[in-house]
Amino acid sequence: MAKQLFMSYLRLVSLLIISCIFSTAASGDIVNNSGGPIAPPDNDSVGAFSTINIAENELISQVHLSIFGANHTWVGDLHVTLTGPGGVATVFSRTGSASGTGVGDSSNLFGDYSFADGGADWWFEASERSDNEALTPGTYQPTENTGSISMFGDVFAGTLTAGDWILFISDNSPGDTGGITGWGLTIQSQVIPEPGVGIFGGLLALAVLCCRHRRE
Repeated sequence: MAKQLFMSYLRLVSLLIISCIFSTAASGDIVNNSGGPIAPPDNDSVGAFSTINIAENELISQVHLSIFGANHTWVGDLHVTLTGPGGVATVFSRTGSASGTGVGDSSNLFGDYSFADGGADWWFEASERSDNEALTPGTYQPTENTGSISMFGDVFAGTLTAGDWILFISDNSPGDTGGITGWGLTIQSQVIPEPGVGIFGGLLALAVLCCRHRRE
């Protein structure tokens, strides 16, 4: 009897371990750099955009935006947003113009730039550049048109990855033009586990063993 009881408990422990394994969500990165070029028309708030479609349906932890081949004079002209299935986040907007309607900063974009929560201060970098000097390529914190921080996490964290992601750029003052050659996303996410499958299996096994012990 004792041996049978021990073997029953051993089977139960094995089932619970397996249940926990299958109930755990795996995490990783979704990387998609297929975003096309964007060349916004000069002094036109209608702007231009490019779309990336994400097929994987996972739970978002963090979003990292990469902009490739940026080449545009007078960064203060530009308003840039990233739209995902979970909402719209400002990337940067009218840099250097606290009113959001002034001429803004006169430095230029030239190279590859990334935007993610915890990045360097975008407005400070712009203020350190002289007229027509390029901002240093690197990773920067998304920033509102007032200079305050825009958090990708506040918009996207906890939402799902699947669907269209849209990068929008508009040029809002005359005399300076340019664009980007492409863009991409790195999304840190978790696979959504089958809800309750592992736990249900463990509880079912426990109920069956309890019934057997009562009969014995």
